[in-house]
Formats: sequence, C-alpha cells, structure tokens
Amino acid sequence: YDGAIDKDSISVDSTVDTSKKGTYAIKYTVSDAAKNQAEATLQVEVTDKPIGLNEIITSDNHGELTLTETAFETKVVPHNPSMFYHYYEVKSDDQIYLTVYGTFKNLETENVSLDEMLTISALYNGQYKYKGFVVEENAGNIDAYSFVDPLETVKFICLIEVPLEVSNSGQPLELKIQLKGKDASSRCMIR
Repeated sequence: YDGAIDKDSISVDSTVDTSKKGTYAIKYTVSDAAKNQAEATLQVEVTDKPIGLNEIITSDNHGELTLTETAFETKVVPHNPSMFYHYYEVKSDDQIYLTVYGTFKNLETENVSLDEMLTISALYNGQYKYKGFVVEENAGNIDAYSFVDPLETVKFICLIEVPLEVSNSGQPLELKIQLKGKDASSRCMIR
C-alpha cells in the first residue's frame, strides 16, 4: 500500500562475526505506515578467505605450504627435465590433470612422507570432489616416494585427474588443502 519502502523502515538483527567460520542468521523486519509487519531470515555462511598463489599457509607446526602455479595438462613433466625423467599422462581423451605446483616445508621434528603429509582435492561446481596425489619435483625428475627431513623445503606437484569439461566450463573450482589429515587454514579458488 505504501509503495516503495525506504531503508529506514527496515530493521536488521544480526550476530554475524566475520572473523569466525560458521553459519549465521540475519533477521530483517519491515513495517509500513499502517504498522503492518513482515519478517524474513537469511542464512549466511562465513568461510576462510581464499588464498592466492605465492601466499604461505602454515598448519599446527606440521608444515608450511605455498602454491606457485596451477594448470590443466594432459601430460605432466618436471619444469626442467633431466635426460631421463618420469612423467604422468592421462589415458583417456575425456580426462585432464588439474596440476597444482608448490613448495612444502616440513615443520615436524622428524622426516615425513610427502604424500601422507599433504593432501589436495578439487571441488568442482560446489559438489563434485576429486582427490589428487602428490609427488616431489626434484633435480629434473618426478619422485613418487618422497620423504622430507625436518625444516627441509621441497617442490611438489599435485595431480588431480578430472573430466575435460572441468577445465573449460567456467564453473567454480576450489582446492581443499589438508596437512597431516587436518584442513589447512585456507582454500584456494581456481576460478
């Protein structure tokens, strides 16, 4: 009856704390000149701020991780291949590797297996999850069985095999990172 209602007619009741992850409710109440009231509640989720490339992620004295590059590739070779080197290649025309390159520093007090310490998975379009596997990039080669000494930093490659449509759909693609089985402090949005 009133037509357009100005912002002063709307009250907002909210306890959202943007510094803490969680789901919060925001309650909106609006009144018109005849004192008719309507209410609506909106649920919002506060998540970690996505990290970008070359940002350091540290997790509970387990390790430091830096993502340096992501790419879609059908064949994954070391950056500076030696004369003899290992590589990975997809076996199907409708698959591709989402490759994640980075560095990992071991903050544990003893050597650790890289593939047991670091897990990266991809979440496509908010619902399809793909698990990857981690290998070390070392001296122009790819080493699938790598142990990292305390305070040592190594280069790694994570290979996540996904359907080809993931690479060119434009839909959201998020990396989930775990160090020693626990969620790292952040996630990385590819797009």
